[in-house]
Parts: sequence; C-alpha cells; structure tokens
Amino acid sequence: MSSSPGFEPLKKDAAHSCTLPGFYYHAPEIYEQEKACIFDRTWQVIGHESELSNAGDYVTAEIAEEKIFAIRGDDGVLRAFYNVCQHRAHTLLTGTGNIKTAIMCPYHAWTYTTTGALRTARHTKNMPEFDMANFSLSEVRLETACGFVFVNLDEQALSIEETWPGFVASVNEFVPWWSELGLHLRNDSPGGDDLSANWKVLAENCRECYHCGPTHPAFVDLVSMKSYGHNYRNGWLLNAAPVRHHQNTAYDVAPDEPCQHALFWHLWPNNLIGVSPGEKNMSLFRYFPSGAETTRMSSAFLAIPGKGIKQERIDYIWDTLWPEDEGICVAVQQGLKSKGYRQGRFVVDSDTGDDTERPVHEFQLQYAKAMGLAIETSSV
Repeated sequence: MSSSPGFEPLKKDAAHSCTLPGFYYHAPEIYEQEKACIFDRTWQVIGHESELSNAGDYVTAEIAEEKIFAIRGDDGVLRAFYNVCQHRAHTLLTGTGNIKTAIMCPYHAWTYTTTGALRTARHTKNMPEFDMANFSLSEVRLETACGFVFVNLDEQALSIEETWPGFVASVNEFVPWWSELGLHLRNDSPGGDDLSANWKVLAENCRECYHCGPTHPAFVDLVSMKSYGHNYRNGWLLNAAPVRHHQNTAYDVAPDEPCQHALFWHLWPNNLIGVSPGEKNMSLFRYFPSGAETTRMSSAFLAIPGKGIKQERIDYIWDTLWPEDEGICVAVQQGLKSKGYRQGRFVVDSDTGDDTERPVHEFQLQYAKAMGLAIETSSV
C-alpha cells in the first residue's frame, strides 16, 4: 500500500498478490479510518420485516459503535433513526419489542412518536426560543430487499440494487419462496461475548472454504466441496454447494426436503444471507466491529411460520460450526500481531478445484478501494 512502506501492495492478479499486512487488523488508526470510509457508507442488514409487522414494533442494532433502531410507525411506514435522545444523548431503546404509545427516554423522560417527532419534553413549555420541531430524532436511510431490513448511515448512498446489482434477482432465482418466511429465532452475539478478532478476519474466513476440510469435518460431510462454487459479482459473492451425504455427521437431510443446497450471499462489507440444507429456511448474519480487535455478531433464522427449523440443525451451527470458526479467528488475530508475521499469499491453485482464496482476494480489493489504498495492476 502507498501508506505502508516496506510492504507489498495488493495486486489485481490474485495468483501474484500478497495479502494485507498484519497491522491492518489491529491498528487503532486503521479502525478509525474504517468507520469513516466503510461503516458510515455501507448497507447493513439489521432484521427482517416479520419482526416489524405491527405499529410500534422495533429492532435495535449497532454499526461500528453507532446505535440505531428501526420501527414501524403508527402510519404503517418503516423508518430507522439514530438511537439517541436529542436532549442529553441517552440511548432510547434496547433489544427488540413494541412501543405501545411513545418512545420514552429513560433519563429525563422526553418522549417521541413512532415517526420520530418530539412529543413531550418536561418543563420546557415556558423556555425561550424552544421549538419542539427542532428536536426530532435523526433519521437513517432504510431499504428492504427480499424481506430483509437494511440501513445505511450515508444519506447519499446508492440504492441496494445499485450497490449489489443482481443480488435480489439471485435470491429470487434460488429462493422463490422467501416471502413465505418469518422470524424463527434471533441470536445476537452468540455466547454473549465479543469475538476477540478483527472483523476482517471473520469476513475473510466466511468467504473461503480452503479451511473447511481441516476445520469443519462435519460440514464437508454435509455438502460437496468438489462442487463448492464461488460466484463473484460487483459488491457481492454467492457461495453454493449441494448436499453431499443425506446421512452425515452434521445433521441428516431427507432427499425430498426443499433445500438441497447450502447457499451463502456475502454482501460487502459484512453481511451474510444464507440458506441451509433442509426445510425452507433463510438466515442473516452480520458481524461488525466493536473495536480494533473485537467483533460482535447479530443473527436471525427464518422459517415457515408454524413449521420452524429442526433444533439439531440450529444446534449444529452454534454448538459445532461456530466454535470451530471462533477458534480459528482468535488464533489468527493473535498471529497477525506477531513480530514474526508480515504478509501472506493468496492460494488460487485452479488445479485443486474451487476451494481456494480468490474470494478473499476480491474482498481485499474492495477493501483497498474503499480505504484509498494502492492496487498494483502488474502481475509481476
């Protein structure tokens, strides 16, 4: 990178490129740049429309330490706001739920309507030059796609379709029944603690299955690595693999069940929409930084209302698959800070099939573009 003397810049050709230097995964000044260059400007999935069906229904979320919430107004419109009172900046809402009458700040009891207007402010009636209209909640850009609710802190951001062209069409192609689904389970920060790793460590781990053979033996028993595909588009990536063994060490899948593939849509920079083999289902998984070296997760499973998802399938994800990835990410984070590590190389040997690290290279190219880093076009 131009700002990293002594290190090799990323190259356009993955086969000849080194990876990002280790300090990009722990330096506080890099994290501050990321908040401004990436998380203040990108779409973030925060929930599903089925959680916000009724007037007053709300969900809360964080975007790189910025708190927001989405709420269904009394007028039926879905909106998002910064989760901060306009009086003394106290957080307004936590978790998920329903507001019956008004949003009340727990600090001084200022209240707001579900459309964001200040409704009451105690002891301000006779204050000079105090206009309640000047203290409405700060609104955040919101869009929905395939039932998922996204927000963007950048008012001038391109639409979801412009940001991830073809993503909605891809979901419609592979999951034509997505509108039948509703929330089955929400699980924020599994285990209750932050992951002790930079958010990019998790992002890169999720995008490749080069590690799946050594690390996820039950997963490679469930789906076929020989058919594991990486379909990269502008701003998003689809990983797909068919069921390998219907009876396997992860969980059994009947041959007549509707989902016979694992599908993962990776939406730049940190959103993951998935389908697991089995009954009709979808999931959302968003990992976001809580610091330079810590990451939080927000997730939800969707299913046909009244049918749900077999518990052993959810247990496999959180009790087996996630701990395997968690251990990897924590160990990698520690290694990225070692004096003995500088830069790695992307493994893109086409002779071994499609289980290589080209998707990680694509992610780092997108990262370099967002952060204004140099990208070398020459392959030598």
